[in-house]
Amino acid sequence: MMQTRRINIEQVLSPGIVRGSDGATYVLRGVPDVEEDVPTLAAATAHVQSRLSLGEVLINEDSLKELPDLPGFEVDILDTTGQPLNPRLAAEVAGILVGHPMP
Repeated sequence: MMQTRRINIEQVLSPGIVRGSDGATYVLRGVPDVEEDVPTLAAATAHVQSRLSLGEVLINEDSLKELPDLPGFEVDILDTTGQPLNPRLAAEVAGILVGHPMP
């Protein structure tokens, strides 16, 4: 059985990186991230912020992996009903970053 815990998303730092209410930084597995000079970065970050609504998500603790090169943890997140958020969010962010947002 999958182990999960609830956190609130306090801040979206970039499309693929968020800060939780527990103070930890989470890298969203599979969600693209880019350098600050990419013109569509702000739109992608805003999209993640609106999709996560800076609200509550479930962290799949079985997927939690400490990152050696970055502060924080790579993780899969779920909505409060247990549905995975990473795959759809990754596709949406990729579309925004290349200038072709998904409908």
